[in-house]
Amino acid sequence: MTEIETPDEGPKHSRTASTIFSNGPVLSPALYEKFKWFTLIFLPAFSALYYSLGAIWGFPYVEQVVGTAAMVSVFLGTLLGISSRNFKTQGADGSINASVVGDNVVLSRIALPNITPEELAVKKSITIQVNPSSTSSQ
Repeated sequence: MTEIETPDEGPKHSRTASTIFSNGPVLSPALYEKFKWFTLIFLPAFSALYYSLGAIWGFPYVEQVVGTAAMVSVFLGTLLGISSRNFKTQGADGSINASVVGDNVVLSRIALPNITPEELAVKKSITIQVNPSSTSSQ
């Protein structure tokens, strides 16, 4: 595993050469939320409804429709998992350095290189990646 260090202004993270979609999140946050709802709520509910109504009303191709919905759900769930993993390692708006001094955690040098002051003024939340110090003082 090689460690990629960005300047002090940005987050630090590790990557392996085999990381799939290593250039950042696969989906935007808005699209991620829509796919998440569709994958976790709509597709299972639709499958259960179609299966139940198919048995009662004799809908055609019940196995094929429910099986297809299951496969689409698995595919979208995989995309969501990859996007979530990549976001956790690369989706931070900035970083903060942390070190342990005695019994205290000392935070220093908060950097927000991915946000302009104007953007920060209207944001309701930001994501900060913690860069732990490799040494601690006692």
